[in-house]
Amino acid sequence: MYTMKKYDSDGHRLTNCCGAFSTFMEGERGEVLCCKACYREVSFGEGDGSDDLPSTGKPKVDPIDEFLALPSIWSNDPELAHITA
Repeated sequence: MYTMKKYDSDGHRLTNCCGAFSTFMEGERGEVLCCKACYREVSFGEGDGSDDLPSTGKPKVDPIDEFLALPSIWSNDPELAHITA
């Protein structure tokens, strides 16, 4: 039914149906892997962390860290004294 593999921006495999993570839930046949968004049964690898894309080896950069690394207008650094609010 849903055949296209979906991944998030970090390379985590998501469910094919909703593009969500999955979880194990108790079903009639025991525990089954289900989509966390629509609760449909999904195949192993879909959103469970076992079919993620290979890591690039580079640390993930948080946008807030990039923002905090920018020079502040309130800095006491003389080289930044020409910058005003």
